[in-house]
Amino acid sequence: MNDRETTGGGSRLDREDAAALAGRLKVLFWLVVPGTIAGFLSDEALSAHWPDLASLGEILGILCSVVYGLLLLSLARVNGGYRAAGVCTLFVAVAGIIIQSLGGGDPRNVERGIALILTLLAGVAALVGEYTECTSHAEALEPVDLELSEKWRRLWKWYIGTYLGSVGSIVVVMIFGPLGLLVMLASIIGMMVVAILKLVYLWRTARTFREYEEMEA
Repeated sequence: MNDRETTGGGSRLDREDAAALAGRLKVLFWLVVPGTIAGFLSDEALSAHWPDLASLGEILGILCSVVYGLLLLSLARVNGGYRAAGVCTLFVAVAGIIIQSLGGGDPRNVERGIALILTLLAGVAALVGEYTECTSHAEALEPVDLELSEKWRRLWKWYIGTYLGSVGSIVVVMIFGPLGLLVMLASIIGMMVVAILKLVYLWRTARTFREYEEMEA
């Protein structure tokens, strides 16, 4: 990794990198909106009544994920962590396409096993991608805004906490019933809060780099 691939450790961020971060992070912010709509359209409850809308949601979600991943990859010259985040995002998108294509096969054949393996791998990739994205934002911000940098690091901890809570709640539901449902509800609310915070931090981070770029001009 060369000096331009990381801004961690307090090294000075140059104007060109600040401009790249400001522009691309603003686009990432706006991609979250159609991505959220796509998730709603492709929801199983909705797809049972409006399959065409579900298909549209799946296509929109894949397109948003691909563009999101490519934008992260384009920031690899600023911080090497963005490369891993981009690759993981693209892998999740491709895995989703393959899983959907296998969905219509006989559940008793090998396609079901492949879909299950891909689903597990995509879940791991999503976690790694979220971690590397948050830490890359944090490292890029260190020489510019240390307080916002620390918020990105805390956001990852909250993300993994709510994720583990949602997984654990499934086990609790099977054992304790109503108590598990309360845990699941709390995890869902927590994940919604984390998603909103990520949007806020993306916007603030893009604005911070824009102001830094203007100051360095």
